[in-house]
Amino acid sequence: MEEVVTLVSEYFRVVELKIIDYVESARIKVESDRVLRESPELASRTLSFIDSTMASVEAQSRSLLEIRTYRTSLGEWISRS
Repeated sequence: MEEVVTLVSEYFRVVELKIIDYVESARIKVESDRVLRESPELASRTLSFIDSTMASVEAQSRSLLEIRTYRTSLGEWISRS
């Protein structure tokens, strides 16, 4: 158990989520899944809630300009995946 705690604490950023974080994660998931459905090659894929939560947390740590860029990049990344 100690090894797991060490691994997580040293290699990951652990954050405490608030209700608004879950709401934003859900919004990102819904928007991303819509983009995926519009692509014939990716229509069967979906973004996991974990991935959308990570995107939400990461976006919150950036400036507004960076957030806009990140969201655009996320859409491009989903299209390439």
